[in-house]
Amino acid sequence: MTRELAVRTRGLTRRFGAHVAVDRVDLEIPRAAIYGFLGPNGSGKSTTIRMLCGLLTPSAGEATVLGLEVPRDAEKLRRKLGYMTQRFSLYEDLSVGENLAFLGEIYSLPAAARRARIETLLDEFHLREIRDQLRQVHRTDSHDQHRCDKHLPGLDMAGRTFAEEDRGCAGK
Repeated sequence: MTRELAVRTRGLTRRFGAHVAVDRVDLEIPRAAIYGFLGPNGSGKSTTIRMLCGLLTPSAGEATVLGLEVPRDAEKLRRKLGYMTQRFSLYEDLSVGENLAFLGEIYSLPAAARRARIETLLDEFHLREIRDQLRQVHRTDSHDQHRCDKHLPGLDMAGRTFAEEDRGCAGK
């Protein structure tokens, strides 16, 4: 029985000048699997995830994610993925609701579907009470910050999520 792979890499490498951040990584991750990258700061975890999401071009090697080749199909891939960094990634000068609307446009959701999905997310994840607050709220309330960032990939209901967490226990 052949297993269907979500991620396959061969010799995936990323250099920044003379510095090799990711060195010839070979992966085979089946669909519906939870897979983690563990290692100290600077070991290439975030760089690898960014390459797999099509956000950073590999210096060498090959990668296929959800049947799409990176970097060739990066634009198509970004439409299928959600990516949550460990740092809060919304725009500070936009309210929470405006950030949701902006991301809905990035995902190319039709206006009516985007509005409906935003309303669902606001209720489902108890974000309605902070909808009109500027994103700068994160400076004083890391719980609200994480609630917003964690659920934004859900704006695109078909999206799969790469999450980059430094919280000790993923999924919380």
